[in-house]
Amino acid sequence: MGLFTKNNSQVKKYFQSKFINISSSKDLKNIGFFSLAKLMTTLKIVFKSTIMIIFWRPDLIYFTPAPGKIALLKDGLICMIINIFKIKKVSVLHARGFSNHKNRFFQFWINQIFKNSKIVLLGKSLKYDIEKFNSDIDIIPNGIEKRKKS
Repeated sequence: MGLFTKNNSQVKKYFQSKFINISSSKDLKNIGFFSLAKLMTTLKIVFKSTIMIIFWRPDLIYFTPAPGKIALLKDGLICMIINIFKIKKVSVLHARGFSNHKNRFFQFWINQIFKNSKIVLLGKSLKYDIEKFNSDIDIIPNGIEKRKKS
C-alpha cells in the first residue's frame, strides 16, 4: 500500500513527498516474528526517519501503523520522534487489533502513535478498535461500491 501511495500520480501532482518503507520484514513469512536482522533494519528505519524529519521538516506525515506487538514498538518509536518535532500525522489503518492490547505500556504506546494524528479508516468496522485512542476519524471505504441496477 505504501508503494501505491508513493507512486500515485495525484499525490505527486499536489504534494512534494518523500517515502520511507517502514516494514522490517523482507517477506510475509517473517511478519510478527523477532530476528536480529529485523532489529537492525528497525534501527536503520528509525535513524533514517529521524534524519529525514530533522533535515526535511515535513508539514505532514502519512503513516500506516500496524497493531502487532513487534511492529507496534517500532511504529511507536517513530511516532514519538514525529511528536517531538510536532509534525501532524495522517494515520491510515488497514487492520484491527489496537484495542486488543490491554497492557498499560502498550496502551500508552498506542496513545503516542495516535497523538496529533488524523485517523483514516478503510471501513466502519475498524472504528470501534481505535476510537478510544483518538476520535479524529474519517472513513474512506476500501473498494468500490456496487452500483444499483436501474
